[in-house]
Amino acid sequence: MIHQNYKINNKKQIENVLKKMFVDKHALVNNGYSSYNTVVDYANLKVFDKVINKFIELAGKDFNVIDFWINVYFKNGYVKEHTHTPDIQKLKNIPIQTGVYYFKKPKNSGNIVVDNKVIKIKQSDIILFDGNLKHYSERNKSNLPRIIFSINLMK
Repeated sequence: MIHQNYKINNKKQIENVLKKMFVDKHALVNNGYSSYNTVVDYANLKVFDKVINKFIELAGKDFNVIDFWINVYFKNGYVKEHTHTPDIQKLKNIPIQTGVYYFKKPKNSGNIVVDNKVIKIKQSDIILFDGNLKHYSERNKSNLPRIIFSINLMK
C-alpha cells in the first residue's frame, strides 16, 4: 500500500534532530548509516509523531510499533535484500507490517523492491507492506543522500 505525497509541516525541526542523532553502520546498509542499532528515545522526540501516527493509521488500530529507525544512503548506497520476520518462534505467525517514509528522495536515488516488484517512490511517499516479504532498495545514483524513516508494527 502506498500513500502518496504525505506532507509534514516540521521538516526543518526533523532535519535539526537528524544532525544531532547518533547513527552507526548496519550490516544491511551499504554506503550509508542507520539509527537501527542505537538507542533513541523517539517517544520524547515528538518531531516524528506525525509520521509514526500515519504508519499506525495505515496499518490499522490493532497494530503496535515494535521499532522505528532512520537510514541514510549516500551515492551508490542501498539496503540489501532481507525480511523483517521475527527470529523468535512465538512471533513468527503474528502479522507484521513494515513501513518506509521517504523524507528525502532526490531524483535517481533508487526505489524499493518488494517481493521482486520495483515500486516507484517519490519524496514524501509512505509505503506499507507485509514485513515477511523479501525487500531491498535500488542503489542511490544521486549525489544527494536518500533519507528514509522505517517502522515495524505487529498485531
